[in-house]
Amino acid sequence: MIGKKMAKCKKCGKIHEIDDLTHFAESYTNEFFPKIWKESKKELKNMSKKEVAEQMYFLGVMHFMEEVNKEMMGIKKELETKVME
Repeated sequence: MIGKKMAKCKKCGKIHEIDDLTHFAESYTNEFFPKIWKESKKELKNMSKKEVAEQMYFLGVMHFMEEVNKEMMGIKKELETKVME
């Protein structure tokens, strides 16, 4: 369920209100950025700042779309299973 909650900030130690989408985005960033950086570091160093930003944005959008697609396929499968019952 999407909603507001309180969380302790890792940077400043204060309690801040965050929502589930922010938490979800932060979790994915923490999980996937190190992998992307490790794999792409050399290539990214030869790119302009704008090219790096475009590449990172593209990868973020692609990953988001893949996750939405997985979720939608799961919902589709669940609905098909219920219809067959």
